[in-house]
Amino acid sequence: MNGNGICDDEEECLGTVDECGVCDGPGAIYECGCSDIPEGDCDCDGNQLDALGVCGGDCAADVDADGICDDEDDCVGELDACGVCNGPGEIYECGCADIPEGDCDCDG
Repeated sequence: MNGNGICDDEEECLGTVDECGVCDGPGAIYECGCSDIPEGDCDCDGNQLDALGVCGGDCAADVDADGICDDEDDCVGELDACGVCNGPGEIYECGCADIPEGDCDCDG
């Protein structure tokens, strides 16, 4: 007997069972107490990183990687030189616009 009143040959643990249920274990020494954060999770509550890298966040996608969740993003893509989302850029004679009607050139 080891002092606990149970014969040693009938006992599974001859030492002390820690709070994690391990015989002579180190106790709750890990990030989540008795275990580390599970692979794929970002915390002990089972949350995972969303598309913006927020633990437990609700952003499903950020296709253009601009840090704005796609369901809130005014432009999923890229603004061109004229400020048009996914636009063709400065393709007109005057850059972003044609020569105004009645004018001879871009300067008026």
